[in-house]
Amino acid sequence: MVRQKKLPSGIAIGYGLDGIMEICAHPEVDMVFFLAQGTELLAPLLLAIERKKKICLASKEMVVAFGKFIFQQARKYGTEIIPADSEICALHSMLANHKREAIKRVIITSSGGPLFRSKRKPTIKNVLGHPVWRMGKKITVDSATLMNKGFEVIEAVRFFSLPPEKIEVLIHPQVIIHSLIEFIDGTLISQMAPPDMRVFLQYALTYPKKESGNILPLRLETLPPLELFPVPKKRFPCLSFAYEAIKRDGSLPTVLVAADEVAVDYFLRGEIDFSKIPKIIGKTLSHYRNTKDPTLAQLKAIERQAKELAKGYAEEGCQKRR
Repeated sequence: MVRQKKLPSGIAIGYGLDGIMEICAHPEVDMVFFLAQGTELLAPLLLAIERKKKICLASKEMVVAFGKFIFQQARKYGTEIIPADSEICALHSMLANHKREAIKRVIITSSGGPLFRSKRKPTIKNVLGHPVWRMGKKITVDSATLMNKGFEVIEAVRFFSLPPEKIEVLIHPQVIIHSLIEFIDGTLISQMAPPDMRVFLQYALTYPKKESGNILPLRLETLPPLELFPVPKKRFPCLSFAYEAIKRDGSLPTVLVAADEVAVDYFLRGEIDFSKIPKIIGKTLSHYRNTKDPTLAQLKAIERQAKELAKGYAEEGCQKRR
């Protein structure tokens, strides 16, 4: 049952999952913005798609774990889904005017997280000290492992039907270039903007219009040198896990999300070392025989099973630490 509190103005506030479901079904609601991490809001998202609401989507884990079904439903009902994540948003704005056959590759940039240029011990405090973005704890840890960037590779596959081999990641510490597209004729275009999420939230909310905002424009003549580096893959195995998961597809992206959630949670609780995060994820992925064409019900069950398996590996890490 939806719990509501009547405000003096007559506005009603809904609570919990039931309240969110009611919002997504309400006939006077024309847009729903999904920002929460995790996959718990899958049912409201699918309901909003069915009711043909405009959807602004920044929930990475839902796109990675259940993206195939989300976008199948969107095509079925003719529902518009606009990304609100900075790099995916940048690609969305650039890809709209270019044919896929003209594209050689797309490049998603990564800040490198708080540890790329640091020799500090990866304690919880140090890992959460991102040099540019101020984000929630879970996504900041994912930034440090580059799993966040791996999720964005899978998001690009789901949003734009791009093959994984056409998606590359480069580290860009200044966080000014958010994505690039290279064409078959050798030319490149990029989207540049201040590292301010208001830019991308506004893009999603106002799309397809461009509205003026209160973000200070970039002054190119005052920018520091812009650097781009290849990803040292041995140092960031989580990015390789993401590529493996989406190339094989099926149930593996769901397993990836589940294992990462568990591993990061154990790290943030101080029960495992930072180095154990990719080990837990890798073990969980290697355990699963991939289900090629899972149903939505199967994926939900696999997500639960993968979490339990990852918890087992995390507990092993806890015992070794003790």
